[in-house]
Amino acid sequence: NAFTVAGDIIADSIIIAPQCPSYGWWSLDEGYNDENGWLGAANRLLDSVKSEYNGDNERIYVSGLSMGGIATWELLQRYPDRFTAAVPVCGGGDTSLAYRLTNIPVWIYRGTADTTISFYASQDMYDAIINMADFKILSGVGHNAWDAAYSDREMFSWLFAQTKKKSRAGDNSYKYIEKIKLVTPQNTVVFNENDIDYFSMELSSTDGYRMVATLKADAFEKLKNAHKNNPGKE
Repeated sequence: NAFTVAGDIIADSIIIAPQCPSYGWWSLDEGYNDENGWLGAANRLLDSVKSEYNGDNERIYVSGLSMGGIATWELLQRYPDRFTAAVPVCGGGDTSLAYRLTNIPVWIYRGTADTTISFYASQDMYDAIINMADFKILSGVGHNAWDAAYSDREMFSWLFAQTKKKSRAGDNSYKYIEKIKLVTPQNTVVFNENDIDYFSMELSSTDGYRMVATLKADAFEKLKNAHKNNPGKE
């Protein structure tokens, strides 16, 4: 989803996606044949890749889902100066340590119908760091909040606009990079993403990826009028 929806935004980034062994847990403390835990191993992998490819220390982002969402909170709380911004998805952290995150922009995703990890695990963290956090509440969604999170182009625009200099100064602004816009041959905008209720990218066997969108009622009228008024078209 991320590559489909926000491929142009993340194109120049280095993405590290370690997988925790099925018998393990994302922990910095518990051994599991690794003296620093599997999360410690992932942390060292980040150091290695950053060193090898000369990664930008000002723009290191962390995100994870479910157990990875919990791991995201743990990394932020243990190493608050290491990461620039974070997107924890359907996880939870230690609210007593939330004071360490007051300068780290966080965008939280959580479904209200999650029965795997309580919705309030995210709600409590949001309440604890509300000055630098945004909470994307997905009504009726269960544990699978990650489809929505990693299909959200606005989130990626926000995330990749964060730098440590901006974050530490409390500047949580960003420039949204618009992807969907329909214009006439005369370069008049017919509609944009604000006129769309929902869209998804689907893989066609003949045409590659195609977008399927549900338009708001007034946007559909705009589309009909533009089609009617376009020279040479009915």
